[in-house]
Amino acid sequence: MDLGLLIIRGLGGFIMLAHGWPKWPNRSRVAASWAQGGMPVPHVAVPVAYIVEVPGGLLYMLGLLTGWTSVLMVAFMLVVTWWSIGVRREPLVSFGVKGYDVNLALLAMFLATALAGAGRYSLDAALAISPYWPMR
Repeated sequence: MDLGLLIIRGLGGFIMLAHGWPKWPNRSRVAASWAQGGMPVPHVAVPVAYIVEVPGGLLYMLGLLTGWTSVLMVAFMLVVTWWSIGVRREPLVSFGVKGYDVNLALLAMFLATALAGAGRYSLDAALAISPYWPMR
């Protein structure tokens, strides 16, 4: 199980970093694109997304404060998924157009670590931080 949690954290954190990293240098363009898509206050949403995805993704990958980071990521993915379904009316499956299937997969990953903790191969374990905080 610990190896599985390491894989989930590594992949989930990497995906968040990859999505967040280009947002900051291109924040004006991203905000304009999000505004066209109907995003309210995109000039606030872009920095929030960047902060969740980059520092949050790094903490998640390292397994540091994993319970809190997982809960943050779950909340973020719930908002992103709601946006994809409720506002953008995206289909479930990405086939020629963006779907919300990847959102659901990431949500499941973050829920898994929110419930199970970071596992033995994490900074939480190395620093004796409770692997289940705040969910247990």
